[in-house]
This record gives sequence, C-alpha cells and structure tokens, in this order.
Amino acid sequence: MLLGEGNLSFSVSLAQLAEQNVDMVSTTFEKEVHYSETAAKNARFLRRRGIKVLSGVDATDLTKFFGPVRFDLIVFQFPNVGSREPLYGRNPNHVLVRRVLGSAGSHLSYKGQVAITVVNSPHYDGAFDMDSAAKRNGYEPPRAHPFKFSDYPGYTHVKRKRTA
Repeated sequence: MLLGEGNLSFSVSLAQLAEQNVDMVSTTFEKEVHYSETAAKNARFLRRRGIKVLSGVDATDLTKFFGPVRFDLIVFQFPNVGSREPLYGRNPNHVLVRRVLGSAGSHLSYKGQVAITVVNSPHYDGAFDMDSAAKRNGYEPPRAHPFKFSDYPGYTHVKRKRTA
C-alpha cells in the first residue's frame, strides 16, 4: 500500500516498472474531486491496470479505511505537513510520522514492513526524528537507504497544499 501519493506518479512509475500486474493500493489524502489534472489521469491509468486507488485517506487512521486488512509493505513517500509550528512540543513532521507508524502497525502482515522516505537535507535535520518515532511505536530502529528519483521514471514529487 502506498500512502499520501499526491499526484499518484510514484504509483504509476512502480506499475510501469513491474513486469506483470501488481497487487497494490494507492491512496491520496486529497479527495478525488480535488485532484489535479495529472492526478486524475494517473488514477485512471492505475485503475485500468487493476490497481485500487482510494482518495481522502487519512494515513493516521488506516483502520477507518481498511478495517482488519493487512499489507506486506506500507510506503509513505516524503511526508511533509508544510509547517514548522510545534505540535505537542515537537516538529509536526515527527508527529505525523509517529501517528502513521502507530496506525500502520495494526495493518502489517506477519513479516510486513513500513518504508518512509524523508528528505536528506540540512533544512530537515531532526524534523522527523525517525528513531524516536519508531521506538515509540515498537518498531526496530530504521535503516537508511538512498532514494534515487532516476530509478522511478515519471515520478514527480508534489507538496500537499497546506490547509488551515
């Protein structure tokens, strides 16, 4: 399952890289009526490939959308709340990651994993505090792997518009 897929271009890239149809669910926080032209086009492409696309999904409350369903892999690409205003005394990006990890835990299969991609930039140093978020939710310490945009043709990162 892919969370917070923005314009769905990462899902499209994965679908195109797969040699056969894949069992994948792609979700967006935005409701479909608010999709950009690109996101709408990508959603149509994915659905034609048999990939489930769900809009309006809050990654911090997956049970509301998936009930008892479990996944082998839950991916959250580049979470960013678009604010640095502290929330509960922490960076809001950390709070988001912490909540997503808490929500994802009950939706992982026996050997399931969560993959979260964060920006490796001095601007974001400490913003996510992945070690603390993982520990708080009973996960092993995270392992870092480089993300190469060039490995995913057609993928374009988009930022969610801030909402009040």
